[in-house]
Amino acid sequence: MAPTPPQTVFYDTMLVAFFKLKDHTVIPQYNSEEKNHIEFRIDGDPKKIQEDLHAFFSNEPVGVRDYVGSLKTVKSMMYDLKKVGGV
Repeated sequence: MAPTPPQTVFYDTMLVAFFKLKDHTVIPQYNSEEKNHIEFRIDGDPKKIQEDLHAFFSNEPVGVRDYVGSLKTVKSMMYDLKKVGGV
């Protein structure tokens, strides 16, 4: 059985959209403490996640249309989870 990759959780859809744009695996899930809140699990190398987090807050240039498309995808994932979950 393959080892489980490290996981990091974020709540900010704008930040999560940046991670998705940087080809991280983004998985929406319900917050374990507040069931009506969605959080996003980012799987992968913690060093790469930290580098991309720094890039986000350093205002690294990205394509506007690419970023907006990624943000729409992340929000769609969130709404789809709420629809399926019934919350």
